[in-house]
Amino acid sequence: MAPRHKQIHIIGTAHTLQKRVVDVGSPNAAEAEFAKAICQSALACGAQMLAEEMSVEALGGGAISIAQETAASIGLQHLFCDPTHAERKALALLDGGADCSDARRESEWLQRIARLDVFPLLMICGANHVDSFMQACSAAGYEAIVTERDWAPQIRAPLEQRLI
Repeated sequence: MAPRHKQIHIIGTAHTLQKRVVDVGSPNAAEAEFAKAICQSALACGAQMLAEEMSVEALGGGAISIAQETAASIGLQHLFCDPTHAERKALALLDGGADCSDARRESEWLQRIARLDVFPLLMICGANHVDSFMQACSAAGYEAIVTERDWAPQIRAPLEQRLI
């Protein structure tokens, strides 16, 4: 087992739940619930940083990352792990304009995490990455712990209040 400081705790969820529209005002109930879940998980595992499968580019204009906002509110570092389109091209993560394998992207996330070397870490990613990312973490020598395989709010926000 890796030392506690080399733990990566993983929360899987839908990407639509990772961000919120800024000009809508206060977070809706589902967004607030996700922020609370992130906060509780970070405190429970002693996280020193929140990382996520997201980039500023993927947020688009007018949206913010709930994880980034939560990290700031509890005094933790935040890292966008996913490369932008230009970075994917430079890193040869695009094959004819389409994304290459998840394994290559997940390897890039781990390289970005390793460069900062801040642990324990709470990672938020798409639910479809949980198992493969956990395996990649373990293969790289980290202790990977799945906190939530596919987090979803108990309170459903109206569709028009969520980014799709």
